Amino acid sequence: MKDKILGIIKDNKANVSLLLVVIVVSVVLFKLSFVYKAETKKLQEDKVRLGNDTQQINATQFRLDGSNDTLAKKNDEVLKAGFNEYYGELIESFNHDQSAVAQMRAEDVQDKFLESLESLRNICSSSNVELAEEFKFSFDDEVSRIFKMEPRDKVKVMEQLMAVENLVKIIASSSVKSITSIGRPNILAETVVKESYAKVYTFSLVLQMEPNSFGSLLNKISNDKQFYYRVNSVRLVTDAQVDKDLNPLNLSKKVEVEEEDKKPVAQSIDDLLTGVDTGLPLEEEVEVEEKPKERVNIKAFEAPLQTVTISLDWIQFKETYLEK
Repeated sequence: MKDKILGIIKDNKANVSLLLVVIVVSVVLFKLSFVYKAETKKLQEDKVRLGNDTQQINATQFRLDGSNDTLAKKNDEVLKAGFNEYYGELIESFNHDQSAVAQMRAEDVQDKFLESLESLRNICSSSNVELAEEFKFSFDDEVSRIFKMEPRDKVKVMEQLMAVENLVKIIASSSVKSITSIGRPNILAETVVKESYAKVYTFSLVLQMEPNSFGSLLNKISNDKQFYYRVNSVRLVTDAQVDKDLNPLNLSKKVEVEEEDKKPVAQSIDDLLTGVDTGLPLEEEVEVEEKPKERVNIKAFEAPLQTVTISLDWIQFKETYLEK
C-alpha cells in the first residue's frame, strides 16, 4: 500500500507540489485574516477616540486655527498692561530719582548737600536725639569731595542722602535717645541682589533707645509709605539693670522709743506756752555728724537703654523691567 502511494506521488509530482503550495497559502491567508480583523478593530477604536477629541476641542475657545493665536495675543496684551500698571505704581510711590542733579552747577549741588546735613542736625536737636560732635550722617568723605565728583556720583550721593533724611525723621519721631552711627557698607555702589528688578542701597544704623521706642521704630521703617525698606537683621544689647558696685545694705540701728507714761504731761495752757518743767537738768546739745547717704539701686525700676544695630536695604524699582 505504501509503495502504491509513493508510486502515485512519483507519477504526479507536479500536482502534489501544487497542492502543497495551495495548502501553505491557505494557512497564511487564514492567519492574515485574523490579523486584518484585529487591526481593523483597533483602527475603528482610534477613529472613535479621535472623533470624541475633536468634539471636545471644538467645544472650547482654544481652536486649532488662527482664532486661537489671536486670543493668545489678546490675553498677553492684557497681562502686560496689568503688570505695567502695578509696577508703574511701585515706581511712582517708592522711587526718588535725582538725575536732575547731574545738570546742576557744582556750587549748587554742594550748597544743597550741606544744607541737607544741617537740616538733619536741626531735626535731631529739636527731637532731643543726641549726636556726636561734627556728625556727618555717614557722609564724612563726601563733604570734602562732592564739589569735584563726577555727575553720576553726585546723583548717587543725593539719592542716598534722601534715604538717610527719611530714616533720621523716622528716628526722631520714635523717641530715640541717640544716634551712635549711620553706615553705608557699599558707599556709593549698589548692593548685588538676586532680584533683577531692584536697585538696592544698603544702610546700617546703631542707635540707643528705650524698649518701647524699638517697636515703634521698626514698625515705621517697615511700613513707610514713601521709601521701600527691607530689614535684613536686628541686634539688641540691653544695659545692665543692677549696679555691680553696690555694697550690701546695712540694717539701721535700733531706736529707743520713750514710753508714754514717762513723758511729762501739760496740765494747763500756761504749761504749753512755757513748757513743762521735768525737773531734770537740760541736756547739752550734741552735734551729730551727718553720715553720707547710701547709694540706692534704682536701675531695676527704670527702663533700661538698648543699643540697637539694624541692617536694612532701600529698594527702588528699575524702569527697564517694564514690559514692552
